[in-house]
Amino acid sequence: MLADDLGITRQGVRAWLKRHGYPKDDDGFYRIDAATEARMRAHFAARKTPPPLGPCSVDECDRPRRSRGAELCALHHQRMSRHGTLERSLPGQNQRAKTHCPKGHPYTPENTYRFADGRRRCRRCRLDRAAAAKRTRATPA
Repeated sequence: MLADDLGITRQGVRAWLKRHGYPKDDDGFYRIDAATEARMRAHFAARKTPPPLGPCSVDECDRPRRSRGAELCALHHQRMSRHGTLERSLPGQNQRAKTHCPKGHPYTPENTYRFADGRRRCRRCRLDRAAAAKRTRATPA
C-alpha cells in the first residue's frame, strides 16, 4: 500500500491529495495514476524526519522532553506550571501557603477557626455571614 511505503497514514495520503486539488471519482475514491504517485513519493521523500527529542533536563529523569524548545518532560513541566517548583508537593500544601482568606482577611490565630482535620476558616467572614443572615431574617418580606 502506498501509505505504508511512504511511512504515513492513509488519512495523510487523502489529505495530501485533497490539499493539492486531486478530484475523487464517482464512487468517492481517489484514483492515483503513476505521475501522481511519483509526485507523492518525491514530496514525502524530501520530508526529513526530525531528530528524536532529548531527555528531560531534571537529574535522573529519563523521560523525553515535551517539545523541541522545551527542557522538561510533560510531568515536570506540569509540576512547574502548577506549583512553581519541580519538587513534589504534599496534599493541601497550596492551601497552607495562603496567608489571607478570599475576602482578604489575614489568617492570624485570633481570626482563624481551626478544625480537627487541619482545615481553617476565617472568623471575620463567619461573623459577617451571620450578621447578614440576621439582617435578612429581621426584614419583613
